[in-house]
Amino acid sequence: MQQKRLCETSDQYGLPKNENEAAFSGERPLGFVHLPKTGGTSTSDWIDQHVPVDRQFVCENPAHFVSVGRKLAIEKNIPFDFQLIRGHFYLKDGYKYAATFRNTSRFFFTLVREPEAQLMSLLWHIISTRGRNLTVGRDHAQVQVEGFMRDYIEVAESFEFEGSGSQCSYFLANPDEPFWNGRKREHIEKDVEAFKRQCLDRIGLVGLNERLVDSLRLLAWSLNWPAPRNIGNARFSGAGGARLPEEVRAILWRRLAYDQALYEMAQERFNAAFDRLLTAAGSVDRIDDFLDNRAEREPLSTSGRTEQS
Repeated sequence: MQQKRLCETSDQYGLPKNENEAAFSGERPLGFVHLPKTGGTSTSDWIDQHVPVDRQFVCENPAHFVSVGRKLAIEKNIPFDFQLIRGHFYLKDGYKYAATFRNTSRFFFTLVREPEAQLMSLLWHIISTRGRNLTVGRDHAQVQVEGFMRDYIEVAESFEFEGSGSQCSYFLANPDEPFWNGRKREHIEKDVEAFKRQCLDRIGLVGLNERLVDSLRLLAWSLNWPAPRNIGNARFSGAGGARLPEEVRAILWRRLAYDQALYEMAQERFNAAFDRLLTAAGSVDRIDDFLDNRAEREPLSTSGRTEQS
């Protein structure tokens, strides 16, 4: 029986399947799928040190990415040749419009976060934009959840109604119509394993928010960049350390099941890649020196691309 296609695994755009995190070619442009509240801003700040701003296309949201992609697809003579596409865009659209940006072999990477921590951080961010007096800091997070429970429930209900707010939606075959809406628990339990096998099939490198610096080390290894240093937490709220209210979990349990499957696969991919980096470097203590020496031997070009050895 043919496996149900839940995620973006199609070959229709002529892009290769990404399997080897260390096999990146510097002549292949990058695509950073920035999932909300996963450390993407800190990652982008670090990337800015290596890729010139005028070689980047930064999209604000999936609709922005598609509108620009469609415009360039129509006006093919526009000389946009971006080394990096980054922002909140769906992987499906990233593949579809990769050719628009002058290259059909883009290396996609992403960061994933433990689902409940990501959701709490996202809820806190949205509620804080409503003008609620939320205080930054892990010590305050749990008290504020209890004090603004009605807000948390309202946002959770809007997520459920609109099909938004999940990490896994960025990798779906049809992001505008999440397939879990209205499904019963027994059906979701059957689908989760299939989703887990497919969800990161077309991502070349997967990092974890909880191991952000090590994730950037993996990216540096793939790109011949120096070891990451002085990586800050660009938008720390502390909300990710608060417990997810049961009232919110009862509303969003479907997407949490798929986000958990995504996270488990991301952990598997990350651990396997990091083990390979450890083998190449010799030990944990030698990773940064290994990356620095490698970058010095095979320096970056002025365009931000690696020179091939």
